[in-house]
Amino acid sequence: MVSKYESGKSIPSEPVFDLLIKKMNFPLGFFFKPIVSTDLSRTVFYRKQSAATLKQRDARSVRNEWVDDIINYLENFIKFPDVNLPKVNQKPKGVAWKNEEIEQLAISVRKHWGLGLGPISNMIMLLERNGVIVCRQQTNSNTIDGYSYKEKRPLIFLVSDSNSAVRSRFSVAHELGHLLMHAGVYTNDDLKFNYIHNQTEAEANNFASAFLMPIDSFGQEVYSSSLTHFKMLKKRWLVSIQAMITRCGNLEIFTESQVLYLRKQISKYKMRTYEPLDNEIPMEEPILLKQAIELILEHKAKTAPTILNDLNYPVNEIEELCNLENGRLTRPDNLVIVNFKKD
Repeated sequence: MVSKYESGKSIPSEPVFDLLIKKMNFPLGFFFKPIVSTDLSRTVFYRKQSAATLKQRDARSVRNEWVDDIINYLENFIKFPDVNLPKVNQKPKGVAWKNEEIEQLAISVRKHWGLGLGPISNMIMLLERNGVIVCRQQTNSNTIDGYSYKEKRPLIFLVSDSNSAVRSRFSVAHELGHLLMHAGVYTNDDLKFNYIHNQTEAEANNFASAFLMPIDSFGQEVYSSSLTHFKMLKKRWLVSIQAMITRCGNLEIFTESQVLYLRKQISKYKMRTYEPLDNEIPMEEPILLKQAIELILEHKAKTAPTILNDLNYPVNEIEELCNLENGRLTRPDNLVIVNFKKD
């Protein structure tokens, strides 16, 4: 029956339709929205710990369409920051980026945005100020950390359930690398080949490391191979200890034996999944979509019920995708506006 409903060969009866709405917790209007087909040709770069299942990717593709719809809706009222990504001479398909080229690219992006060579205080805010939309959503899955795609406005989706702020920051920088080096070059079919996927992932990781930890500044601050020293550097650079150790190895600040020893120390002290300061460094949160909705509500361009009715998605999905406080769009408005007489 579900197959017949989806193909249009049958229409659910009124009792069945009521039951579908209750069980799926979707608003009635959702089922009467014009059907928007998912753009399967859009290249999506996934950062993952292990292979994401087709079902998980399909779920993300649907939410991509929801986010696009929300952005298009908000742009009727709000002018978002212009997209300000630097122009990059991308490599032809299959041609790898050399490490020194990635190092230079990271420095040129910093120059484009006037960042200097010091630590970046807030990665998400940096990208949002330059026109990139960032969303975060819990997935109850450890297979995908984040992903990105580039339409008229680039979007980075953070879907990791990790509570590590430094890991989230690295994911943002990683996806920025994809947007600069790979978007428009590779297709989804290309990324199905392991050697292409592994190559682009390694390049994005190298870009994230170079962007967050420039060799001419970060490298000069490493004067010890002790974990205590790296804890101090983590507080300043807001990068994980493991990422810093890998960076020191790639820059040949440490020998292979030093890197191996430090990794054994990390395993010994059970720091692979939880590092010092992970519970102290605050998580960066997207604010662009949230501010857009708050501005619309503040200036009474639309009421919360009208926004929900216009979008026709589950309220919890809209609030989470836009990083709104839980219940923000269903908060009762019991105020009657009164004021003093002028005289």
